[in-house]
Amino acid sequence: MIKKYSLFIKEGVIAIWLIASDLLTKLAAFSLVGDGNTYSMLDNVFSITCVRNMGATFGSFYGQKALLISLTAVVCVALLVLLIARPALPKPLRMSVIFILGGAVGNLYDRAVYGSVRDFIEYDFLKSMFDIDFAIGNVADIYLMLGVLLLIVYIFFSYKEGDFVNSSWKKFKADANV
Repeated sequence: MIKKYSLFIKEGVIAIWLIASDLLTKLAAFSLVGDGNTYSMLDNVFSITCVRNMGATFGSFYGQKALLISLTAVVCVALLVLLIARPALPKPLRMSVIFILGGAVGNLYDRAVYGSVRDFIEYDFLKSMFDIDFAIGNVADIYLMLGVLLLIVYIFFSYKEGDFVNSSWKKFKADANV
């Protein structure tokens, strides 16, 4: 029985670790530095700047908390259903979905509990080296970007016709000898 579900258990542990690491780093940053404050970690490289994002990426959808919570919840459920319904999806694709799911849940938690997303990673090197005033982010944002990057790499370099069609429970059971 455990062997049959070992894939889901492993992926669940990874997802929980991603979510926990995001929430713990947010807690640490806001506890140590304080809301609205900045602490320079490495001059002209990066700082901890604790701000609350009332919107989504780069402040888009500002103040649309209910919409953002609803959309994020729907996307999270859809990704979870994809992972469960298609257990034979290729590993790089599954990992990209887990990273996206982990990041999305971390930010969803913030929106639901705090009414905004707690951001704290300020990329000073972009401003000092390239004169780019980049958004302040968090660990969940990094996981989201890694998930999307992995998905793009998978699509361009590994995707084969039929990856989604041939990823059913029947194929999973046959491959796992369950």
